[in-house]
Amino acid sequence: MRRLAPVPARMTPAEKAKAGAHFNKATELYKQGRYEAAIAEWQKVLKINPDHELSKQKIQKARSQKGGR
Repeated sequence: MRRLAPVPARMTPAEKAKAGAHFNKATELYKQGRYEAAIAEWQKVLKINPDHELSKQKIQKARSQKGGR
């Protein structure tokens, strides 16, 4: 049986902690209305874990908020 896509390696505890810290920072920045900075932090989460769907959703939400400013 052939795989269609490579299976991502599991994240280490350090990577999980780092991604969590970036996610939390992004959330705080978003609450402050600092949408560009929040997007940058969520993008850091995606560099660590490209499959983090919530970060992808939050980026879209922040972009729509930024457009409405």
